[in-house]
Amino acid sequence: MNKIKKIGVLGCGNMAGAMTFNLSKNLNKLGSTYQFHLYTPSKTKALKLCNDISKYVETEVHDSISFISEMDIVFLGFKPQQFKEVSNNLKKLINKKTIIYSILAGINIQTITDHLSNENIVRSMPNTPIKIGKGMNLLSFSSELSKENVSELTKLSKLMSPVEIVVESSLDLLTPVSGSGPAYLFYLGESLVSYLVKNNIEKNIAENIVKETLAGAASLWADQTDTSQTKISATELKNQVTSKGGITQEVLNGFDHKNLSELIHQSLDLGVTKSIELGKL
Repeated sequence: MNKIKKIGVLGCGNMAGAMTFNLSKNLNKLGSTYQFHLYTPSKTKALKLCNDISKYVETEVHDSISFISEMDIVFLGFKPQQFKEVSNNLKKLINKKTIIYSILAGINIQTITDHLSNENIVRSMPNTPIKIGKGMNLLSFSSELSKENVSELTKLSKLMSPVEIVVESSLDLLTPVSGSGPAYLFYLGESLVSYLVKNNIEKNIAENIVKETLAGAASLWADQTDTSQTKISATELKNQVTSKGGITQEVLNGFDHKNLSELIHQSLDLGVTKSIELGKL
């Protein structure tokens, strides 16, 4: 009989909750048996998540973090600003063989090792489309993890969303693009909707037009290939929409006149700086 593997989840907010939900729905594909053990200080979000996933996998909500000593894998799903405080209690409980699955933005593997005296760590940077099994989850593994551990963690992560394995040193750069990236698309959508509403288009109609346009464009970029089955770049797809002297060109000229691309780069630099700051405890 296969050993039941226990997964502890500390913090059940939007991201950790979405990851846990998707994982629980798809665990049967692995052929192993898992249990989830949830904790949040108020229990409110933990109880809601338990209600959502208990139909898929055995789940228990706990009053304290004392259960952590029995876990095979522990998800760190709380805010990175809380890590220093939480780690003081967690260090006393965590088993040295337990695998730490951290989604704490900016907190690097060495910092987690130093604070928890545990070297079995995968650092993860997901984004919100993981709620529907899409988007991207960036993974970076500590060198101490075995090949078997890395394989299992990669398989578990792929049950939630697409995965890209990256070197940890690139995560501060990648986090503002991938982790935060969906917010920029929604910001664009928000701006397009407000423009239409300002010009007397009903809000529900404006939202539907913009939503379907952006969703369709994103799907086209994800799926479009040329005759040689090479993925077509965003630049090529943009050029397919843009006719010389046409409406699209006029709008893009307006963006270029304001140097929008450089503004985006400068703003992303601010995000990189923030990611580095979050890692300084």
